[in-house]
Amino acid sequence: MIGIMRKMDTSKEYIKMCDCPEIQIPPQTIKDGDYYWWSVNDDVCVSFTEGYEDYIVHHPEQWDWLHGRKIVFLPRQDQLQEMIHEVREKNISISGNHGLIIEFAYWVDVDSRLPCASMEQLWLAFVMKAKFNKIWSGSEWINEKER
Repeated sequence: MIGIMRKMDTSKEYIKMCDCPEIQIPPQTIKDGDYYWWSVNDDVCVSFTEGYEDYIVHHPEQWDWLHGRKIVFLPRQDQLQEMIHEVREKNISISGNHGLIIEFAYWVDVDSRLPCASMEQLWLAFVMKAKFNKIWSGSEWINEKER
């Protein structure tokens, strides 16, 4: 089987889009395979966690390095799709995976307003619209009625 591997979006734009209370999780809940952005002395680092949970379990004092530093969880596409699950359960029009893909594709064609966005950016914008009725202004999430 031939697969196409693509890189997770870790762009400044995606980091900025993810830096909102609706999407963020407590740093202590980060698991193996998660992506996050953090800053140290104006330097930035994007990390993919591997072996992270075991390390923190065996070295809990390492949480001290987070003190005073900003950390932003960067959800993958599958995590964003899971976030939309409760909306899917309440909305018959996007019931099931097939319905979700159709609804997403329609939204991308008609209302996404994110030209040249990554798939993570598109799924994040779809989640924010469906769950919180917010749209990306280019610099922040705003209530759709404010546009």
